[in-house]
Amino acid sequence: MLILIEKVKRKCIGEKLRDMKEQLEREVAKSRGEEKQIIETFLEEGYEVASETIIEAEINQIIIFKQISALQREAMECKGRWQNKAQSFDQIYQDLQCFEDWILSRRAVFSEQNKEDSELEINRLNLLINLHKIDQNAKIRGIQLNDSERQLQNCIRVLSMHGRADKRKIKTSQDLCTELKKQIPDTQLALTNEERLAIIRAVNVSAGAWYHCPNGHIYAIGDCGQAMEESRCPDCKEKIGGTNHTLLPTNAWAQHMDNAQQPIWRNVEHDRQLAERLQRQQFI
Repeated sequence: MLILIEKVKRKCIGEKLRDMKEQLEREVAKSRGEEKQIIETFLEEGYEVASETIIEAEINQIIIFKQISALQREAMECKGRWQNKAQSFDQIYQDLQCFEDWILSRRAVFSEQNKEDSELEINRLNLLINLHKIDQNAKIRGIQLNDSERQLQNCIRVLSMHGRADKRKIKTSQDLCTELKKQIPDTQLALTNEERLAIIRAVNVSAGAWYHCPNGHIYAIGDCGQAMEESRCPDCKEKIGGTNHTLLPTNAWAQHMDNAQQPIWRNVEHDRQLAERLQRQQFI
């Protein structure tokens, strides 16, 4: 009987370990580009023998890392939209980088305390980005927040402090953020994934050739995908485009539109350098 029980236990443990490995593989498969490379390197440098606790830790670490990556992209996108807030978004990005270094440190167990600390930090940094966006959108549109202005600036100040995030302060900031978003929604277009893909197919420009005006309205540049003339945003009348392949400093690349790995001008520059190198090799 004892032998039979041990066989059943080993079978159950083996099945659970297999299921966890499959879940880990699915998390890796859902990643793309540089994010996937970082995850694969993280796993390659892991333990030679993976136990349940190790695989569970890796799954948690990868899930949180992907949340960090999404916030890093959003912080850089916001920096591009609002150059006057560049320092604030740079600081958020640096905090996210420190968070990433911590989350990807090798560990055999990812404790409940680790999970709680990670959730608080994700919430803190996500709220900071959203509160800065509300602050900028209010200023651009000339919206007076009155008493809420003082609360908004206080929440930004409190959340910008380093150290373990406070649950009560997170809750206060979240409530304020939710209320202000009703009054001041972000100016970027709220598209479903299906609508976004339909627009991309209909416009049919090169990857990385989508941009947004100072107020976040999306537009695309055809042909080479680089700015050759200035125009006006049809939604808010702000200047868009640029001249001599140089985008206006008030405009920015809209990576979120087609999820391109880099703006089109980097591809063009890479192709030019490759062509020059190949041409030189013909004369050697």
